[in-house]
Amino acid sequence: MIVESMSYEDIARIYDKVQKEHLPRLRNRIDENIGKYRRHLLQHKNEHDIFFKRIEIKIDQNTFYEVIPFSHGWNFFQKERIIQCREYLLYINNRGIHAVTRGGYQDDLYLFVTAHFLDRYRERCLSDMTLEKRDVLEEFIKRDSNFSPIDFPLPDKPNNKLCVTDRGVIFIDIITPNILMANTFITKEKLRNGQLDAAAKSEIGLIELERLREYFHF
Repeated sequence: MIVESMSYEDIARIYDKVQKEHLPRLRNRIDENIGKYRRHLLQHKNEHDIFFKRIEIKIDQNTFYEVIPFSHGWNFFQKERIIQCREYLLYINNRGIHAVTRGGYQDDLYLFVTAHFLDRYRERCLSDMTLEKRDVLEEFIKRDSNFSPIDFPLPDKPNNKLCVTDRGVIFIDIITPNILMANTFITKEKLRNGQLDAAAKSEIGLIELERLREYFHF
């Protein structure tokens, strides 16, 4: 069980343990049903990044290990013959829903997501403001949890990094070299259009956001 007194390192270790225990069995389950996934992909040949129904393992009353099978589309499946997965550990405490997932170039960075971050993500990325946080989290995992860190030094944070995703940028706090905390999110569209809202400005400042736009050639 995850309790509030645990450190991020403790929670990351629990995540690793749960993943090691459950992911191989869930992968076998997905592989056994690959014909079902194949039929769906064949029926949607012109679509890309197709996500299937989430698989959930209840660890305890407030902790869930969740796996989302997906494919980059029919052409990718024909070439690789695999269904990929995005997975995460969801846990609930007095401050709401939280989650941890892993990514980065070497899959060795733990990204922690808080209820506050999910509020910002729903506000900036999702059109349906009535979505429950658990559904917001699932959308984030599907669309933006495949992150790549980049160095983005600031005057008061020379070791600062940002996490770039397919649709935008995650502003983070660095807890340890391998543990990151997601603070807020801004879409590439907003950067491109110069829609620098107050919440984003407060994270790293207007000058740095303008520099970020230059980095992406927006």
